[in-house]
Amino acid sequence: GSNYAVTYKNNTNAGTATATVTFNDDLYTGQKDLTFTISKTDNPLAMKGKTAKVKYKKLKKKAQKLAVTKVITFTGKGQGKMTYNLISAKKKGKSFKKSFKIKSSTGKVTVKKGLEKGKYKLTVKAKAAGNNNYNASDWKIVKFTLKVK
Repeated sequence: GSNYAVTYKNNTNAGTATATVTFNDDLYTGQKDLTFTISKTDNPLAMKGKTAKVKYKKLKKKAQKLAVTKVITFTGKGQGKMTYNLISAKKKGKSFKKSFKIKSSTGKVTVKKGLEKGKYKLTVKAKAAGNNNYNASDWKIVKFTLKVK
């Protein structure tokens, strides 16, 4: 038994919210609205690289495409539109960046036709644009391995 009740309005998303205190006893009567701000929070985007495999026989015939989830594990789901960029692709220190493409809007990796067998180390950067409740993330760097067998 208290002598007041509190109700809230618009208090689940970032923005301005209201708490209304209503008094309900013989000593105090009426109500009071109090506004407060809910701030956006940090974007939870976090990733780690995987090792993916592509068959050399298939690459001899045509390019191969890999979904982003085949090469990256998301340990924290980014909020808002994702953007991806390929930074580098190397094999034994030599650049093979021209042999790979990454679609900036989906992270889909294309391995170009005719790539030779071996182990390639790719470095990608990604960011999440944020939304109504989350700020945009900083660019995150992730490295993954692609084996052509």
